[in-house]
Amino acid sequence: MTADSALTVPDRIDSKAGSCTAKQDCFFIEASSSPKALPAGHKPWLYLAIPSLSFAGVQLAWAVLTGHATAHLRTLGLSDKLVGLAWLGGPVTGTIVQPIIGVLSDRCTSRFGRRRPFMLGGAGLTAIGLVLFSSSQRLARMVGAAERGSVALNIGVLTFWIADVAVNILQGPTRALLADTTPDGQLALGSCFFAVANGAGKAVGFGLGALVDGIEKVFGIAALLIVLLTGACCYVIEEERLYESEAQSFARLLRHTVRECGSALRDMPSEIRRVFAVQWLTYLSLMLLFIYGADWVGKEVFGGSGDAARGSVKRELFDAGVRYGNAALFGMAVGCMVTAPIMLILARRLGVRSVWAGSLAIVACSFALAVNAGRVMAAVMMTSWCFAAAAALTIPWTLVSAMLTGERAKRKGVYLASFNLAQATPGLVASTLGSVIVHLWGLPAVMVAVSVSAALATAATATVSLPRGIGRRLGLPEPEPEPEHEHEHDERDACPRAAV
Repeated sequence: MTADSALTVPDRIDSKAGSCTAKQDCFFIEASSSPKALPAGHKPWLYLAIPSLSFAGVQLAWAVLTGHATAHLRTLGLSDKLVGLAWLGGPVTGTIVQPIIGVLSDRCTSRFGRRRPFMLGGAGLTAIGLVLFSSSQRLARMVGAAERGSVALNIGVLTFWIADVAVNILQGPTRALLADTTPDGQLALGSCFFAVANGAGKAVGFGLGALVDGIEKVFGIAALLIVLLTGACCYVIEEERLYESEAQSFARLLRHTVRECGSALRDMPSEIRRVFAVQWLTYLSLMLLFIYGADWVGKEVFGGSGDAARGSVKRELFDAGVRYGNAALFGMAVGCMVTAPIMLILARRLGVRSVWAGSLAIVACSFALAVNAGRVMAAVMMTSWCFAAAAALTIPWTLVSAMLTGERAKRKGVYLASFNLAQATPGLVASTLGSVIVHLWGLPAVMVAVSVSAALATAATATVSLPRGIGRRLGLPEPEPEPEHEHEHDERDACPRAAV
């Protein structure tokens, strides 16, 4: 296939209940008790929830890695100073892998569809990476290197990065699948299902760590669930197949991939850039919490020390604080799952931008009290992130998917993968910035930085403006138009804007 070759899809299938894009869509609609049960072109809510099965698997993988990777790497002999470098694998691979996978899946001509081959491959590789990572010491013993330990550590770091790459391969096409299979007027509902799946996947992952003894068992169960969830999603969902007019060499496709990624970032509409800025600041705040939150609870809130000898009072206090912090993160995951549907209701009543800013303001206000926080306050602070997390998983992705219309809709995969940089790159900054803050001012200052970043994200929501007609495509009330200013005009804007 050449870079300029035409990609075509089969014509839409008509149904008595309205048009739809796949045979099974028509089956769901025609099976309804009344032909007027759904508006023309809309799909049943159960069908819209199918892509979220795979997304729950993605979040399950991130949860078990977040809860166990650092401790496991330390048992393999990795020093505290190098643990942060190992964790850079996630944002680095997310920055590099997802845009490439986005372009490749956009142009995939497999008879199984554009997204499903990458999703199934990513799920299988994720399962393999998780199992091998948790079995690092066992694998080292199999090759007779248990006493040296260096082989086990090398296996652990390598398989940890493999798992990071694999989860990113799975995550990008899963998000693109939602945009591909969800009608414009139901994008908000589809993103709501993703937010619920995010909370459910994380809750199961953190729950496995709390209830199941042994990292190999935890990761083995997680690997099985990820394969089952992704397999079920790919079996039920049906994609439109793309057809190519001529073949394209791998080298040419790779060059085209690099050009496409650069083009998507360079030509990103100004409306999406503003949403990108809010999401970037949101995830900077969240990554600072994920990396340093449990350590902060163990050292500052409980008064323990991770460097103390095992069995000592200081070490027991630290371990208790870490468990307490993980329990609070579990509460955040459950809260996100419960809050996501409420976000959609509030957005319909109060407006998207008001709900988005309000959820971030809660984080900014609560973490401003981190310096003198006690145990109860620490739990409240960490759990309160559920509101901003639910908003971050529904509002930005819904808006961006709805903004990709016309010619840009044909490149949803690469645009959504590029937008994922708003979630991948903050991890790079959080790892380095957090280390500097800890060195200069200590862990409480990092939690204050969580507040500052959330406050900046709250302010940035005021800059977000959307094309008229966006409310209809989101299934939300149409926003009131706001006066335009000549100096704000951007030639890349496809149509006039209105505030949300």
